[in-house]
Amino acid sequence: MYANPTGDLMYFGKEVRAAGLKPYLTGFNIGFLRYANAFADMGLLDEPLYMCLVLTDNIFLGGHPPSLKGLQSHLDHLPAGKQVEWTSMTYGGNLFGLVEAVITRGGHVSIGLGDHPYNEFGMPDNAELIRRVVVIAQACGRKVATPAEAWQILNPPKG
Repeated sequence: MYANPTGDLMYFGKEVRAAGLKPYLTGFNIGFLRYANAFADMGLLDEPLYMCLVLTDNIFLGGHPPSLKGLQSHLDHLPAGKQVEWTSMTYGGNLFGLVEAVITRGGHVSIGLGDHPYNEFGMPDNAELIRRVVVIAQACGRKVATPAEAWQILNPPKG
């Protein structure tokens, strides 16, 4: 069971803001996105919202599948009328089949061995996975942000 009572989420939203942090909103399915939208409407979240659209495979089936349709389901339900910076990942599966789709649709890529071991590439480390994503981004004509540029994109709270 995965439980996040609304009251707890509201508490964390307030405390994260009070600590001067930018929340990393994680959405496994449309319900999570609806909460993010409602919390933004209540003034508990500042724009741009930073959302991770999680796709799931193999060991966890509670999210949208790692397919173009699964990704599009998330995109179709991003909070309307709000500035959103989004990233995508696949928990329990290989994200590389969707990296180009994520990049060309304006998203960012969250990838790492903690989500999937990528044994299909031998024994890669996280740096190798990132290098592969950079090659795809460049092939799509997308510049890879520096840490300073990423900080600017997310416009963290001042203080």
